[in-house]
Amino acid sequence: MTTPCKIIFLGDDARIELLSDANAEQIMTEVTVVTPSANAEASEISKLAMDADHGVVVINASVDIAPSIREHVFLARQADVPSLSIMFTKLSWLEGVNDADAFVELAELEVREIFNEYGMNGEDALVFHDANIRSFPKMYSNGIGLEAALSKISSVLKQRPGSGGDHAEV
Repeated sequence: MTTPCKIIFLGDDARIELLSDANAEQIMTEVTVVTPSANAEASEISKLAMDADHGVVVINASVDIAPSIREHVFLARQADVPSLSIMFTKLSWLEGVNDADAFVELAELEVREIFNEYGMNGEDALVFHDANIRSFPKMYSNGIGLEAALSKISSVLKQRPGSGGDHAEV
């Protein structure tokens, strides 16, 4: 029996809503998901991140990038989280909004830059969305929804070389 991959969800408080809305059966057995509580102190975030195999930075697409994003990326780097991905939530709120796709694209670029500032390889970060938006014809995604994100990340982590600390880039 293999040890489940541990994935920490970071970012703004939309991460808590994303995970609380998820159906318990959708959370796969080969993945352990954790997230800090709302308004968590740095020590709580660091403690949860220390043995994570991967981090998902959750971004509420209906608002601007939260200041907590930068702090969480910094703490992930300090805790040696090997890789990070991006997941946009509340995309459905942007359906029909003029230039919404450009806003999401700029937000993605900004988060990738933050990853790079902290040495977290922003160019190679996987991007996930919580909904498929008709008005975003060119939207690229590595998966739609929480289950797709966990499945893809788990698959990539399973391909990592060796075991016990060797991590593939996600």
